[in-house]
Amino acid sequence: MWDKVPLCLVDVWGLIPIATVVPGFKPLLWARSIDRLSVMRRVKFWLDRILIVHFFLGALLPAYQVLFVLRPEGESAGPLLGHSAATIPFELLMRRRMYSLEFWLVSLIIVVYFANRRKIWNHE
Repeated sequence: MWDKVPLCLVDVWGLIPIATVVPGFKPLLWARSIDRLSVMRRVKFWLDRILIVHFFLGALLPAYQVLFVLRPEGESAGPLLGHSAATIPFELLMRRRMYSLEFWLVSLIIVVYFANRRKIWNHE
């Protein structure tokens, strides 16, 4: 039934047919053909975008933690340079290293996802 619906009056998103076009009837709103593939393409498009945003937010959190939150007392935000790198407490250094490792892992996942995106979603 939903494989192919002829031209019909549809809602704003183009997903739900409101009334099929009767011969000689000219709809006041726009009309278009609905098929399951166009709906699936739309779902794939938005799922792809959600994954990309999720991956980039996953990379921003550890970068923010390393550069702005986890810093020695009295130091400015950013990378550790000079004397502050030599005098950082061991526990703080290990936490910074764990967050930086998380950042690199998420970055690797982003690269692998973008490399295989066409295969995953069957883009044409």
